[in-house]
Amino acid sequence: MSTIALGGLLSERHIKVSENRWGRAVLSDSCHDFLISVGDAARHLSEDAHHYSGLDWLDTYGGEADALKRASKRVADSPFDADALSELMRLAITVMRFHDTPPLTPEAGSREQEMMDLLRLLRQNLDGEDATAAAEVVAQVMEDGLEAEVAASRLKAMLAKLGKPTYDIVVKIISDIGSATIKKTLGL
Repeated sequence: MSTIALGGLLSERHIKVSENRWGRAVLSDSCHDFLISVGDAARHLSEDAHHYSGLDWLDTYGGEADALKRASKRVADSPFDADALSELMRLAITVMRFHDTPPLTPEAGSREQEMMDLLRLLRQNLDGEDATAAAEVVAQVMEDGLEAEVAASRLKAMLAKLGKPTYDIVVKIISDIGSATIKKTLGL
């Protein structure tokens, strides 16, 4: 390697230090490569989510496959978008935790039963418009995103109208099956 001198600022030693064993000149190159690999991984996840959103899997994976497909495509298309990456990570973790067991197993059935219990408790203990809206709100309990935020706000108002024993049971169910968005909004 030849010695380069720009006003005495760079020397052969500086060049050797800046060129690490991976051939990258600076740390930002490593960061760039990392984000590109995240974009590639998001592209693969988008393809998998597309597969699982098909008709053969519709009864098993509902809207979460479509939401994951959209979020991962957004990251694949823009791997430097921190908000998109954050949303994808939150959604992927939520989907992973919910489907930590294969669908149609006793564990998955238990979660579905908890959702039905939650819906029943809300309908039995709320009146009028709140009781009618309970199904729509409960459908968003395990979701993340803007619709889940709206549902969480609505659910928060519903919780204030419940008696203490029912409130405690509902909060326990939501703590067990609720998405990060729902839990955060409710302070759980």
